Amino acid sequence: IGLAMHNYVAAFGCFPPAATYDADGKPLLSWRVLLLPYLNESALYGQYHLDEPWDSPHNKPLGDKSPAMFKCPSEVMPEGLTTYQVFIDPRSMFTGKPLGVSLSDVPDGTNNTVLVVEGASPVPWSKPDDIPLKSLIDPALGVGSKHPGGFDVLMADGSVHFLKNSTNAPLDRKVLQRMVTRNGGEAVTAPR
Repeated sequence: IGLAMHNYVAAFGCFPPAATYDADGKPLLSWRVLLLPYLNESALYGQYHLDEPWDSPHNKPLGDKSPAMFKCPSEVMPEGLTTYQVFIDPRSMFTGKPLGVSLSDVPDGTNNTVLVVEGASPVPWSKPDDIPLKSLIDPALGVGSKHPGGFDVLMADGSVHFLKNSTNAPLDRKVLQRMVTRNGGEAVTAPR
């Protein structure tokens, strides 16, 4: 996923937006659909009607064809779902706007900024359904995985790290919020 993100940047000069949008600004399809050509899934990408929502009569059946790279190997879940999600916020890598974030829009550094995270609740992979940054206020929402002791994060530089999070050693959500913001100017020592 990290390599696909950077191949998307090479092609378009920015990371993909969180979703495709219609003329009224309604989200249609997830960033995961936009990555398909960079994940050797061009045939599946070509089947999507990009001007229709994820659950249109044409697009919804395609959601059952969940690409393997959107499935955590440690978690068994129904076909068509994923836990790989992004944070939505004007300060994160995914602003909720139709334009993606460029590398120059990440003054905190790509090695310090979260790009993709394992979400606590699975979502349909083609649906533009991700994690609002404000969910970090409530420990029951947002991030998590079936991995014992923590969850994986993909940083904007393409590296993957395991963040420890357990009942005995809970992750400081303020630290995670600093890692998610791309332009906060905070010095972050990631709890890896």
